Amino acid sequence: MHEPADDARDPPSIYARRAAPDPGEAFDGDRIVDVAVVGGGLTGLSAALHLAEAGSRVSVVEARSIGWGASGRAFGQLVPYLKHGHSETIAHYGAERGERVVDAIGNGPRFVFKLIERLGIDCDLVQTGLLFGAHSTAGQRTLARRAAYWQGRGVPVAMLDRTQSQAAIGGAPYYVGALLDPRGGHVNPLALSRGLAHAAGRAGASIHTGTIANRLDRVG
Repeated sequence: MHEPADDARDPPSIYARRAAPDPGEAFDGDRIVDVAVVGGGLTGLSAALHLAEAGSRVSVVEARSIGWGASGRAFGQLVPYLKHGHSETIAHYGAERGERVVDAIGNGPRFVFKLIERLGIDCDLVQTGLLFGAHSTAGQRTLARRAAYWQGRGVPVAMLDRTQSQAAIGGAPYYVGALLDPRGGHVNPLALSRGLAHAAGRAGASIHTGTIANRLDRVG
């Protein structure tokens, strides 16, 4: 019988076995800061780190533990794409802004790799690229269009045929083709989250876990 999750405890996670301890502590007393970051996930912790490094007084408040939610439970792949393809992104935002969004996402893995290296975060980083498999000829055509787009921008992505795909995926016969993108990689997401929290703390940010933000007031 499935038991409902207890939100008061961290869920069991293999990621936790190779992650640094949670550096957060409960909030005690009053504090005036330049920026209060609500949520101790990857986005909030990165914001806190960079703000603290720029000289701002920063506090992070997290209701549970660092990386408790999706940031500590994701599959850990660093993907240089959005859910929707480049054409949909450009159509939505327009040519200028759309291209900027596509470029930013495409450079995302490299940004994370450099950040991990600079901060010395131990998070089981793997930088061997990502394979995107196609189960059908239609999917193969979609990947081929993606490959052509990025090859036109100087990115050495490669299309693999059926034989090459099966060899790259350990002999699995399910794919008619695949795209190999060397920009991608993999991390232990919980270890990365906690590593960012430790780095933000070293930069001067205060990290508070078990601390619920229950009110926001607009002043001015």
